[in-house]
Amino acid sequence: MRLYLLLFIFLLCFTSCKNDEVKEVKDPLLTELGGEDYEDYLRTPVNADGSLDSTKMPRVKFENPIHDFGTLGQNDKRKHTFSFTNPSNHNLYIMNVNTSCGCTVASYSEEKIAPGASGEININYDPKGRSGLQEKKIIVTSNAFPNTMELTIIAEILKD
Repeated sequence: MRLYLLLFIFLLCFTSCKNDEVKEVKDPLLTELGGEDYEDYLRTPVNADGSLDSTKMPRVKFENPIHDFGTLGQNDKRKHTFSFTNPSNHNLYIMNVNTSCGCTVASYSEEKIAPGASGEININYDPKGRSGLQEKKIIVTSNAFPNTMELTIIAEILKD
């Protein structure tokens, strides 16, 4: 009986100490939210000790986050392109662009912006029905840190 017990312990020690390669398990919820490559979209700037390290995150750098159209008449529709770069070492994704008014329509590419690459957010502005100084906000949501940025367009609209 003792021999069997010793043999069992011997086998248990050698089989349990096997150095098997550990398989990485993906989080099913994050996979559902971000797809198989969710690590590319979902990153965190928080270290294990609670400190922030924004170098772990993509970044957005706009050439100029404010554009002044100047003085416009009621029918003077205008377009503007906000250009930006990704100065980080991670892929940048623009997730959404919201405008503060129906008179402002935004369009953008949903493709990734690689490190060092550039992108654009196109704005169409229609001043019809407005007058006086107008300031409209465009909120850009991305996977960057911080995850929202504010762009602004300004115009002085003449009354007809």
